[in-house]
Formats: sequence, C-alpha cells, structure tokens
Amino acid sequence: HFPLNQYSVLAELRVGDCLYEKADFISAVDAYQQFVRLHPRHEELDYAKMRIGRSYFKQANRIPAKDQTYTEMTLSSLDDFEERFSDSDYLSEVQDMRAKCRARLSRAEVQVGDFYFWRKSYNAAQRRYRDLLVDYPESPVVGRARYRLGVCLVQLEQPDEGEAVLRQVLELHPDTLQSRRAQRWLTQIEVDRAAAPATGDVNGSQPDGG
Repeated sequence: HFPLNQYSVLAELRVGDCLYEKADFISAVDAYQQFVRLHPRHEELDYAKMRIGRSYFKQANRIPAKDQTYTEMTLSSLDDFEERFSDSDYLSEVQDMRAKCRARLSRAEVQVGDFYFWRKSYNAAQRRYRDLLVDYPESPVVGRARYRLGVCLVQLEQPDEGEAVLRQVLELHPDTLQSRRAQRWLTQIEVDRAAAPATGDVNGSQPDGG
C-alpha cells in the first residue's frame, strides 16, 4: 500500500527475517537475495548478506560424512564479506560461521582420505590428504592428514618424500600421537635403508598404528 515509503524497503528485509524465524530458510534466502539485488547500497546490506549465509548454515549437515552442499553454499555466499564489510557489526559472526564451515569440510575431506587409507588405496588417499593441507591449513585435523600422507608415500615406495613429510609432522605437530607414530616410521625407514644393500627390501616391515 505504501511502495514509496522509506519503511517499505525495511519491510522487504523483515519479510526475510520472518521467514528465517519460521525456519523456512529456503524462502528466507530468496527474500534476502531479492533485497540485495534491489538495494545494493542499503545500509543493512551486510545484515542481509550475513543472513543469507546463516540461512544456508542452518540447513547444513553437522556430520562431516554427510552431504555438505549447504556448508559449501554458506562459504560461497560469504566469500567476499570481510573485504566488502570490514567494519560490519556482523564480521565476527561471519568469521565464526566460516571457521565452522571450513572445519567441517576439512573433516569431511580427511574422512574420505581415511576411507581409502584403511583400504590401502594409498594413491587415492594421498591425493585427499594433499588437498586438505592446501585448502584447509588451519584445520584441527591437519596433523592427522600430514602424518597419513607421509605413510601413504612410504607405502607407495616414495620413502624420501615420505620421510620429509614425516619429519614435518615432528616439527609442526610435536607432542602428539601423530608425532610419536611418525618417529616410529622414521626409525623403520632408517632400518630398511640400512638393510637394503643386503636384502634389496627398502620398504619392508611396518610400525604399528594408523
């Protein structure tokens, strides 16, 4: 009834809020996205962008092994938030949301790597671990990924590269289960290397532990 009134613009945004509070997140995203398209310079644009990300985040599966499409959509929707809205009141909330999404995706990646690792498909596993180290260097599971990457390389008869990665585990993740296991592998590599001229086996016995 009052399309030219200043409050009609805010009403569009609050429609999205109503849908969000009703947990109709798909419709809420549509409402917020329409607001962003129609009012790209509005003072509450950062709020609308944050709520788009939050609406996707609410739909994301918390179990890393499950489909993480909405987690990826959350990150995509917030991709340039820090750059565009560096002074936003919602910056810390967005950063927290992004951190949780990235941690969840990194856990999903390491679980796929572990799936191949325990089935001794070391080539497939090492690719997943490498991707995780590049894409999610801050992940809480990066130590596990780096250690198992080193093991994969040793098992793929690349002991020199595997040794280098395992030494990184000792340096970057000291006093962890992975560092203790990495040390056992390094000791075994030295034993195998010393025995190689006599036996021809440079990748013989294996230490315990995954």
